[in-house]
Amino acid sequence: MRRATLPATCSASTWGCSGRPVAARQTTAASFAAEYFDGVQARGRPVRLWLDGDDLCIEGDGVEQRLPQRSVRWPECQRHGPRQAYLPGGGVLHSADGPGWDTWSRAAGRRVSLVERWTQSWRWTLAALLAAVLVLAAGWRWGLPLAADGVAGLLPQAIERQLGEATLAQLDRHLLHPSKLPEQRAQALRAQLAGALKRMPGGPAAVPWRLDLRDGGEVGGHGVGANALALPGGQLIVTDAMVTLLADRPDVLLGVLGHEWGHLRQRHATRMLARDLLLAGAATVLVGDSSSLMALAPSLLARSAYSRDFELAADDDAARLLRAQGIAPQVMAELFARVRPPGPAGRRPDDAAGLAIAFSSHPPDAERVARMAAAR
Repeated sequence: MRRATLPATCSASTWGCSGRPVAARQTTAASFAAEYFDGVQARGRPVRLWLDGDDLCIEGDGVEQRLPQRSVRWPECQRHGPRQAYLPGGGVLHSADGPGWDTWSRAAGRRVSLVERWTQSWRWTLAALLAAVLVLAAGWRWGLPLAADGVAGLLPQAIERQLGEATLAQLDRHLLHPSKLPEQRAQALRAQLAGALKRMPGGPAAVPWRLDLRDGGEVGGHGVGANALALPGGQLIVTDAMVTLLADRPDVLLGVLGHEWGHLRQRHATRMLARDLLLAGAATVLVGDSSSLMALAPSLLARSAYSRDFELAADDDAARLLRAQGIAPQVMAELFARVRPPGPAGRRPDDAAGLAIAFSSHPPDAERVARMAAAR
């Protein structure tokens, strides 16, 4: 084998793979001493290495090879520790002299990749960490909602109805009870909402809905008190306490119904569920066992809070519904004054309610009233 003609020695300071200068040393620039492992025997054999153009030459104790550099895998080097190169067929080159290896490879013309230089710089590592945090934050703020909305848009209405029914069944077992009000009261509320939707500009949207009453118990007794909620598939639930609380204010009660109808129209419960399931699905990628993922859906719906944006969007629908009836949306201030009177130390009595998707999770009252007054 013809040995490459390179300078015999190199005494100038050069730069190692860490990007820091390696102290000046007398070392052979044309070749470098290393150990060769053939991948069969555990014993290493001393060899010398040199680069000849695009080839790596290896010569030593019973070893003589010329390999294209592109066929050799050069692992990213670290600041400290030995250096290795992996050869085709399972062979390995090894050297305990890391700085010497770096000096030889640089002098022979091998360049360190940009990635290697970045991994050796704390500044670039910190920048990469910050970039990863920003990407994750952006995914959480914009990517997850977009993906969830896409998933929700593909969900058949039959599946939504099944989810709504399963969720209502779970709520009936733990939080809600049959209504104590006459069925005629529920029928009157259905007629009121249906008539109001017909008077909305453009006519009622094609949103399937059904309104039912439930006894929500008292907040202090682990009930939900005066409340209302919307479930996937078109189910609207209003508690007896809410109807009783607003018995003298049918205009305000209509605003409550309009708010929950807005959740249905914009499929907030389904979209919220899709977000929760996407997060749960991402977790199963790490821990496995996704068999019970869909079984969690009713529990997630029953205990997940609508996002701030969803609540305000539903308020906008309620405001439009009220305006179509000639009612000023500001009347909803009466609801907030009645359903959420301040409790001791600023705590509201329904903060402990077990139904997170109800009024206990809504944005500040003053902000909601101001927004509804400005809605068109």
